[in-house]
Amino acid sequence: MKNPMLRSVFRVLIFSALIGNAALSIARAISNSVASTGGIDFHTYWRGGLLFRQRIDPWNGTMDSVAVDVPVTHLIGSQTEVVPVPPFGYVERLGITAPLELVVMGLTWFSWDVAKVVWLAFNIVAWGVAPYLAVRLARQYGIHLSTSSAWSVGLLFWGMLSSRVVIGNGQSTIIVVSLMLGAMLLGDSSSRLNRIAGGLLLGFALSKPTIALAALPVLGLRRRFDVIVIGLSVQLLGLIAAAAISRSNPFSVLQGYLRVLQHHGGIDDVMNLAQSPLTMNQSRIGLTFVAIGTLTILVLLRHSLIRRIQETTGNGKYDFDLFALIAIWSLLATYHWFYDAVLAIPVLVIGVVWLEKRPWPPGGSVGWFGRALAAICLAIPLIPGNILNPILPSHWSINWEVVLTASYTVVLLVLIVFISLRLRHFYA
Repeated sequence: MKNPMLRSVFRVLIFSALIGNAALSIARAISNSVASTGGIDFHTYWRGGLLFRQRIDPWNGTMDSVAVDVPVTHLIGSQTEVVPVPPFGYVERLGITAPLELVVMGLTWFSWDVAKVVWLAFNIVAWGVAPYLAVRLARQYGIHLSTSSAWSVGLLFWGMLSSRVVIGNGQSTIIVVSLMLGAMLLGDSSSRLNRIAGGLLLGFALSKPTIALAALPVLGLRRRFDVIVIGLSVQLLGLIAAAAISRSNPFSVLQGYLRVLQHHGGIDDVMNLAQSPLTMNQSRIGLTFVAIGTLTILVLLRHSLIRRIQETTGNGKYDFDLFALIAIWSLLATYHWFYDAVLAIPVLVIGVVWLEKRPWPPGGSVGWFGRALAAICLAIPLIPGNILNPILPSHWSINWEVVLTASYTVVLLVLIVFISLRLRHFYA
């Protein structure tokens, strides 16, 4: 597309499509959340907070199906005579650790209908700021985006199927991703106060460890050990506080964590290809991709360490790539539901920047392959489920979200390997 006019028209059309898709996604997410069937994941957190208020450990309590004593009084909203039952026979298991659950306990002073709206507001704010934080973090790590590219990252993120499901279900994943990005951004500051704030954010982000653990190796590589220590300390203090509130002991609460983790790891339709090591039901294909990801992480670590030795500035040329790769590795190797694909936001940044920096038309087969791969990675998460259902085989269509996201993570892995090891200089 050598004609500048045609190229400008094409960009306007693409941008308009992204805006329209993001607007529909936001409207759909909010509508799903406020519906009577919405917020089913937040219901787990809210009910766990009610158990907390009654001096019951919510992790062991939800695993043992302990009932909440009623009536429950609230400062805002009507008294709860019967704890609402989540739809679809949903079995509640508390998938966040103490620091974030203690925050949710404060929302139990609101009735269910009011608390759900407050949590939706938290989620919308996090949904809005996550792309901004990702772009700022990329800039901090040496990857610069134009204004239009930064907006493209945001529109892609807001239009993702997984992100609108997070909002509709009242999940905590986007909140945790935003906390993690904020922790990494503040933690990279030269200001001690900023690093302390980053450590506090990291501590709350680690309440969903399968998401936030992606930040720890990068923070360690950049020698932000004080941020890591503060984050882990927040988790430890949360554990002690949870034990004190529930009149238990920290080891009992920790056992509850492990029970929930083992329960989730044993669910058959989790999205990761390798299944969970807890189930001993790994697939060879899945483990192959996890092994490829692991080897690539080691190669990037080697490149980054050598770079730091060779350069006194030690700017960490590969750190953002490493962060993206560890995030994808996590999606492949550990327990996740499909909506956790929002963790792929650093890959959206890499794909958009690479498309922006590359010349058009691309030269040679490598250039075309990279363009096509990046475009596929940016397009796949926008596909609505009602388009896939008629296409997928019947035994896949039941869990099309799992199939889509597992396939997507493999493509992302290939993209990161391709760009990081061969074409990194094009967007640096």
